[in-house]
Amino acid sequence: MAGRICLFTGSFNPPGTHHRKAAEALAGRFDAVHVVPAGNRPDRANPDAVPPPIRAALADIGFARLPRVAVELFDLEHDKFTTDLDLQARFAGAGDAEVWHAVWADRLDGAAEGTSNVQTRWPNGREAWRELRFVVLRPLGQTVDPADLPPRHEILDVPEGGSSRDLRTSLLLGVPVHDALPPRVAAFIDRYSLYTGGPPRTKAALDLTGKKLKIVADAWNPKALEWQDRLAACRDDDDPDAVLALGGDGTMLRVIHENWRLRVPFLGLNTGHLGFLMNEGKELVGPGGVFNGHLLVRRLPMLHLTMTRRDGSKAEELSFNDAWVERATGQTAWVKLSLNGEVRLEKVVCDGVLVSTAAGSTAYAQSMGAQPLLADTAAWLVVGSNVMRPLGWKSALLPMDAEILVENAAPERRPLNGFVFTTRYDDVLAMAARVSRVASVELAFNAAHDMAQKISDLQFGTAKPI
Repeated sequence: MAGRICLFTGSFNPPGTHHRKAAEALAGRFDAVHVVPAGNRPDRANPDAVPPPIRAALADIGFARLPRVAVELFDLEHDKFTTDLDLQARFAGAGDAEVWHAVWADRLDGAAEGTSNVQTRWPNGREAWRELRFVVLRPLGQTVDPADLPPRHEILDVPEGGSSRDLRTSLLLGVPVHDALPPRVAAFIDRYSLYTGGPPRTKAALDLTGKKLKIVADAWNPKALEWQDRLAACRDDDDPDAVLALGGDGTMLRVIHENWRLRVPFLGLNTGHLGFLMNEGKELVGPGGVFNGHLLVRRLPMLHLTMTRRDGSKAEELSFNDAWVERATGQTAWVKLSLNGEVRLEKVVCDGVLVSTAAGSTAYAQSMGAQPLLADTAAWLVVGSNVMRPLGWKSALLPMDAEILVENAAPERRPLNGFVFTTRYDDVLAMAARVSRVASVELAFNAAHDMAQKISDLQFGTAKPI
C-alpha cells in the first residue's frame, strides 16, 4: 500500500482504552495503521499470558470499527515473533510505502546514553534506532527529553498512557479496571474469567435480551425470511452485539466464515433440518415475538489449513467445520499421514482424507464413519473415506495441539483435489492441518437446547430424518 503507514506493535494483552485512543490518534495522521499483536518472544517469559486465540479475539475487539485501522494476526497464527526491522521489510513492499513505527515516549528514556528500552531490549534495537522512522506517542502531561529522541521521528500527543501489565495485575488482584478497558473488551474478559490466575472458561452465561443483532437469513428459505421480518426490530448490521443466522447448519457455516472477525457471539434459529448448530424458534422467541436472550455461549475453535499444490503454490484457509482431499480421477488415492512430524500411516488407500473439528463431526466426518462429538469436546478428527488399506482404519481422535500432514503418495499417477468450505484446490500435493491459533467462534444456545440429545439420537439412529 502506498502512502504513509504506521505499525503499532505490542502485546495488547489485554488492549486498554489507552491503546485504542492511541490507534485512533495515529489514524488521524497516517493513511493506514496496522496493529500487530506480537508473538511470544523466545528471550522473554510471559507466564500471565492468555492463549493466542483469546489474545487475537481481544485485539480484534479492542480496535474494532476504527477507520483506517487493521489488526494483523500473523505473529499469533504462526507462533513467532517478528522484529520491527522485519516488519519494516514486510510492509515497505516495493518501496512505495513510507513506514513509521509507533513507540511510547517512556520507551525512549535514557536514549542519549544508549540505555533506552528500544536500544537495549528490542532485538537489533540499535540498528532499528538508526534505521527506522518513529512516531513517538506522548501521553498528556508527559515530557520527552529532546536528547532522547530517535534520529528520525515525529511526536504525536495522545490522551493517556498505560500498561497491559498493570491491567493484568489489577485484574488478578480483583481491582476494578473497567474504565481502563474498551467496554466490549471488559465484557469478554468478564465472560470468560480472564487474567484471574486460573484457566479461562470455555463456556459462560450470556444475556442478549434487548441487544442489537446482525441478521442473516437463507434467501432460499421462506421460513427464514419470515423470521427475519419478525425480528426486524432487533436488527443492526453496522454495530451488532451478536450475529443471528436463520436457516440450517449450512447457513450458519457461511455466516461464520464471512463474519468470524466481528468477534461477537453467533446464534442460529433453525428453519432447516437437524440443525446441530442451531436453536429452535420456540427456544429463542416467545409469545408476541419477544426475543429470549438468556443463552449459554461456548468458545469453539476453527481449523487452519495449508494447501500445497504440485506447482509449489500454497494457500492458507480457515474452516469451522472440516476440510478434505479426495481422488481426482477414477483411481483410488494413495496418501501418507504424519502426526506432529512423525509418519503414522505410510500409505492409506482410499477415496480421500478429511479433517474435522468437534463441531463439524456431525457432518461429513460422521457419514464417513467417525463418531460424532459434542461441539465443545477438546479434540478434533482425521477421517478416511472408503479406506481399503490399512484394513479396519477409519479415523483418529487428535489432541488440540496436534498437527496433521496429509501428503499425496503418488502425485503423478493419482492426483488429488482439496476442498475448504466452498473453495476447491486442484492438483494438491499436501494438506497441513492444525487448530488455528487465532480463529475461534463464540456459539450461543438457549439453555433449553440439548445438543447432547441430538448427538445421542444421531449415534443410536433415532435422529429425525432430513
